[in-house]
Amino acid sequence: MIWWSLLLSILYSALLEYWFHRWLFHRNLIGCFYRAHTIEHHGKHRNDVNIDQPILPTMLAAAPLILAALPAGPPAVAPVVVVAICYSKVWTWLHRAHHDIPQAAWVKRLPFYSRFRKHHLTHHRQPKTNFAGVFLFTDYLLGTKA
Repeated sequence: MIWWSLLLSILYSALLEYWFHRWLFHRNLIGCFYRAHTIEHHGKHRNDVNIDQPILPTMLAAAPLILAALPAGPPAVAPVVVVAICYSKVWTWLHRAHHDIPQAAWVKRLPFYSRFRKHHLTHHRQPKTNFAGVFLFTDYLLGTKA
């Protein structure tokens, strides 16, 4: 049960990340998301205070999956919670490094980091591509990889 829960959690997180970024942050459907991301973050005078992914909103986004896993018990719920927390932390540290926040300098020394940075910076140059932040495979699967 743990492996299925883990795989489902990763897929859920990947698709949710993609969906939020592509459809809420880059379309003016809900003004506050669009303003904070597309106008402030992608704008000329970028406001990098909004680049962290706090754990609470991530856990709220994971709530449907957590509720679905509850009947199977703690072995099914634990991977959902772990993936949500890890996603929040990985996303925050990657994005801080992408935007040269000094506390994230250590991330740039990781062997895989250059691939994530290139993916992200391409998104800033071509905002209709590369919506994934952590789970890059979604852009390949959904045809938005630049």
